[in-house]
Amino acid sequence: MSVSDRIDLDQQFLQRLIAVIRDIREKIMKGVFKNEAQVSMGVVVRLLRELGWNTDDPKSVGAEHPIGSRRVDYALMQEPFGPVVLIEVKRVGRLREKGEDQLFDYCAKQGVPLAVLTDGKEWRFYYPGGMGTYEQRRFATVNLVEHDAAECACRLGRYLECRAVASGKAQSNVSTDYETHWKRIVVRKEFGSVLNSLVKEADPRFVALFRDEVERRCQIRPDEDVVREFLTTPPSLCPDTDGPPTGNGGPSITLDGETRRYRKRSELLVDVFSTLARRDLAFLERFDVAWGFRKRVARSRKELRPDRDSAFARLPGGWWIHIRCSNETAEKLVRKACEVAGVDRGPISW
Repeated sequence: MSVSDRIDLDQQFLQRLIAVIRDIREKIMKGVFKNEAQVSMGVVVRLLRELGWNTDDPKSVGAEHPIGSRRVDYALMQEPFGPVVLIEVKRVGRLREKGEDQLFDYCAKQGVPLAVLTDGKEWRFYYPGGMGTYEQRRFATVNLVEHDAAECACRLGRYLECRAVASGKAQSNVSTDYETHWKRIVVRKEFGSVLNSLVKEADPRFVALFRDEVERRCQIRPDEDVVREFLTTPPSLCPDTDGPPTGNGGPSITLDGETRRYRKRSELLVDVFSTLARRDLAFLERFDVAWGFRKRVARSRKELRPDRDSAFARLPGGWWIHIRCSNETAEKLVRKACEVAGVDRGPISW
């Protein structure tokens, strides 16, 4: 978010909010908040107060607000419209869209323009009336631990500051940011087919760019016909760049009736996920939602919360994959990936 997009907040107000976010960050990192109740009081209510909400007034902030047959943790109210923001709170590290159908359906039917899921550390903002899956309707994410405190303060203020909500500015910000997010999804959907077209047809512009980049890296300019042959010849799923497989041939997998062999488990993971992502750039988003366990793919490496010895690899579309895992986990990942992508998979051997 550019500086020009940020909501106009009083500087003293902003500095106080930043200080509170830094204090909450420190407590989260120390593991102070053990359950939902502690997250609610120590993070959510505290931030709402800093954002100008009277948390002691049920007409302003409704706790345990009924939606259908269940209740949502907090509803930010505006007369005469009723709830204009619904906030659902989870334990730290237990943030999942799964099971929130009723919350999103209620928002969409009642015209509530903003739904928020938070575990205290991460705040996910959704435009319920938007198109697509819940993941696709998530137009913004604020991480109080990993993101800059000032940026977090500006984002929270942009969507949740009491005066901005009362004036309609916050709702306008939500609509604008969702539209920008939606356009990015539509555009990204075409990336794979455009890239495949440029490669398969050996587009002259792409060939020239490819030759320029090879020359820049090794000071030798490849012949045009060699580059065209390379681009138009389908490579194997896992090009052998480090010598022949060792032992019994390394791990292997059968995809769409063709058996592929690799040197290492990590190569199998990276290449399978990369191949499926190139076929459909929306695949990684769908997999991230469907996986439901410890996060394995993300748009930012920071989102994967690695241990110091963890290993990563880039995937198409700017995504990352966490590749340090056991054979059992790797097989589960590949099985789920093929299921999400609708790809026929044969046996995997390690």
